[in-house]
Amino acid sequence: DFHAARVFAKKMNDQRDLSKHPERAVKAGQLNAMGLIDEISHFILRRYEDVENPGVFGRAVGYLKTVIGDYPLITTSAEFCRLFPPRDVYRQVVTVDAYLRSSTGGRPHSEVAMEEMIMLWFANINPAFAPFHELFNDRTLREETFYAEALNGLQEFFQTEKPFGPEGKSILEVLREPMLASPHSLEGQLAYIRKYWGVHLSREFLDKLAGAGDLIREETKQVFAGGKPDSVVPDYQRDRSSGDFDHERFTNDLEWMPNVILLAKNTYVWLDQLSKKYQRSIRRLDEIPDEELDQLVRWNFTGLWFIGIWERSPASRT
Repeated sequence: DFHAARVFAKKMNDQRDLSKHPERAVKAGQLNAMGLIDEISHFILRRYEDVENPGVFGRAVGYLKTVIGDYPLITTSAEFCRLFPPRDVYRQVVTVDAYLRSSTGGRPHSEVAMEEMIMLWFANINPAFAPFHELFNDRTLREETFYAEALNGLQEFFQTEKPFGPEGKSILEVLREPMLASPHSLEGQLAYIRKYWGVHLSREFLDKLAGAGDLIREETKQVFAGGKPDSVVPDYQRDRSSGDFDHERFTNDLEWMPNVILLAKNTYVWLDQLSKKYQRSIRRLDEIPDEELDQLVRWNFTGLWFIGIWERSPASRT
């Protein structure tokens, strides 16, 4: 949901001192990419258990109880759910203890919490996620619970379980591959997932991957910080000295077209909106207030596409 990502990015930016640290600005494309990587990783884990290795998470819980003990596992899971609460715990519909004792769709929540802890661990060791550490910092869990011991035990356990994929790697090794292939690039990790995990993914996921990459690239276009972008107004005046009144004069698109950040405006609608905004008649392009154009420059638009500036037909006018 690109809109939700943009709203969330704004809320994060409101908490950061961007006037002193503009490099810490959060972009919606980055948040969207992280969410998608997490979502797809969950999907791969679920596919691994449902299709490749049924009951593996139940056995993993049993293994951890023997390695770190029943009580340490319960207290670690409970603290995890307090720090990173499931929806019903967050909404105070159920307590943490009641949540961990129950299940959804026949799947015990103790297994769900374990899966979420694995995803939390991946988020913390992924270098490309580092700028957003406040969302998933696991320091408290590491210092006050048996979280680290549980993760070590899970890595040992999955090494003995059925591998996933043609290379015979454990499922946790497979899930780490995107960050190892492209440690500092969310876009690179998305590309890896699309290329190597695409065979397991639905068309919906593949479309989301394509859209996520597009959003990141759109946000990384050139920004004109602290100044105005160069804007060249072409001269369409006809050469009356030669009597050439019908020759079209087009701009050379080779240089500016690939880099333009274009805003389309329905001209008549926009002029009507501006007339209402400024409480005066604005019916010509040269009557558009300069402050409106300055605002578009601040938003980093470098081109305007005016729709409807040709002579209107009687049907259109009617």
